[in-house]
Amino acid sequence: MGLINDFNRTRLYYAAHKATKKGNYHKTIERYTELIENVTNNNEQLSDAYMCRAITYYKDLKDYKSAILDLNKAIELSPKNDEHLAKRALVFTICGEKQSALNDIKKSLEINPNNTIAQNLLKQVKD
Repeated sequence: MGLINDFNRTRLYYAAHKATKKGNYHKTIERYTELIENVTNNNEQLSDAYMCRAITYYKDLKDYKSAILDLNKAIELSPKNDEHLAKRALVFTICGEKQSALNDIKKSLEINPNNTIAQNLLKQVKD
């Protein structure tokens, strides 16, 4: 596809969302992968695409290893994104990696003290 324009990016997000609604999670992963492979020179868009794919991995496919890899990439591209950090903390919590979760929760709350995902995870991890 080459460089991706706004129309094609929107089309791929819509196709991924549609596949998710139908329960075709592997197709969702394919669409996000296509998006990731074609977004260039826009770290925010690329970071969001990794984040969306990570959500499918952990929420729908229970593939936590792949989710963490994608969240690592999303955070690398957008290190000040508190939502990405909170989502990775969530996956770490699911995997029983409390210290890693706590580290991400703290970073997320430093960036945005009002991040409700991080606030709720902090209570959960401390219990």
